[in-house]
Amino acid sequence: MGKLTHTDVGAELTKTEWEAEATHKIGGVADLNIVRTATYVVAAYNAPAHVKAQADYVCDGTADGTEINAAISALSTTGGRVVLTEGLFTLSGNGYLNINKSNVILHGQGAATIIKAENGYVGSDGSDRIMARIYGTVGTPISNVRVEGIYFDGNRANVTEPVQIVRLNYAGKVYFDNVSFHAPPYMGMVLETGVYDVFVARSRFSGNKNTGNNGAYVYTATSTPQAWFSDVSFDTHDDQAFYIGGGTVIVNRAYFKNVNIAFDVRSGALGQLTNSLIDGGANFSIILQGDRSTVRSVKIINTTNTTINGIIQVLGNENILDDLTIVAADDVTARTLVDFVSGSRNTLTNSRLYGSKLSSNAANLVGFGYSSAVGNTVENNILSHSFAAFHFFAGTAGANYARNNTVSDFNYYLLDPTNSPVSSLPYFKDSGNPGHVTENSGTATITDNTTSIAVNHGLAYTPVAGDIVVTPSTSLGVASKFWVDTYTSTQFTIHVNIDPDASVGFVWLARKN
Repeated sequence: MGKLTHTDVGAELTKTEWEAEATHKIGGVADLNIVRTATYVVAAYNAPAHVKAQADYVCDGTADGTEINAAISALSTTGGRVVLTEGLFTLSGNGYLNINKSNVILHGQGAATIIKAENGYVGSDGSDRIMARIYGTVGTPISNVRVEGIYFDGNRANVTEPVQIVRLNYAGKVYFDNVSFHAPPYMGMVLETGVYDVFVARSRFSGNKNTGNNGAYVYTATSTPQAWFSDVSFDTHDDQAFYIGGGTVIVNRAYFKNVNIAFDVRSGALGQLTNSLIDGGANFSIILQGDRSTVRSVKIINTTNTTINGIIQVLGNENILDDLTIVAADDVTARTLVDFVSGSRNTLTNSRLYGSKLSSNAANLVGFGYSSAVGNTVENNILSHSFAAFHFFAGTAGANYARNNTVSDFNYYLLDPTNSPVSSLPYFKDSGNPGHVTENSGTATITDNTTSIAVNHGLAYTPVAGDIVVTPSTSLGVASKFWVDTYTSTQFTIHVNIDPDASVGFVWLARKN
């Protein structure tokens, strides 16, 4: 191939100087092609001089979206790659970034590439306030777009308009990698109509603690977006990290720090949250209003919920809560850790709930909110350290079930809708819960010259007629019948009608019906 040499080694060459040299030609005939890693390079105003010298577009620090959009527009209809150098790019006035063709890569240098909204920024495209948009049209959607290595700064403290950082319409197979969505004045990412297959990885959402313009870090509309998030973090927000208004959103390995509502799945939407940590927050951590969502292998700690019913609220049907760990501080007065407000056939399984053991009926582990909460199951969990393990805020129209849970360290096992401790409720079917005995068995004997025997049942509740089955294990002697009555919190009594003139044995089984 020949040897490449130059007498000015270490000096910077212009394109003209390079082409004028002969020593880099192959056989002195053909120019050696210079391979670029980008179709176009856009340099920040404060990029190093040698970087700006090689760029196709150089920004001046004001309305820098003009140069970036010019580079995107200059790409062919088949797409291409636009590289942003390290440095600060400022968006001004109504200017915003506009990706409106397929197969486009917008590549920055990680946290060193900052796209920031100027003070007083508006960012209007005529209908929405945005910093960047990825838009196709109804008949011509776009696809295969990548945004990577960029730090967006919405400058929330100095922008009063409800600006969104990124908005997608009629776009699919869109990838965000190593992108920061910092201080959005309104929302961080909006997935609107006709959006599908959005992938967000190794990205961060931060700094949206704004009580005046609350908006989700990630918002999906009521159309049909599909999105996957992995290795993402959400830090400091007074409202939702995820507001899933429609479509399917799958989140894996997420970290939520001081976010009031981490995961809000609305009716008609589907969500999945796995292998994640929720640390802090002063509101609901998770809300499931839709059907068939899944929350699995999630840990919730350090919540400071003082007024809201439920760190997790379930209002839909057939939602799955599995392998959760919820630890509430002792001064937290959330009325429940998990509240089945309404809906049916929801399950809480294989989880660990450690509540706040206050002297108040406001601190409970599992609650059932309205009469429409029916057929929900709490099974194979560890339930510990609370004023009450279970609380019914209203009588339900059908049964809810608690099976094989280990319960301990609580003031009361069960509270009724009047906040009174009770041993049982007709719409609460519990069994096999170590620490709260609802099933027991034994033997008893009525001796000669007596007609009754009081039996200690060992149950954690007061049984009623039908809960205890007694069967003679020997002849009744001269007696002709027997019966059971006088049910108390500790005993029941077996009777025969006359002195049996012999000892009569019985076996008994107590089971909560």
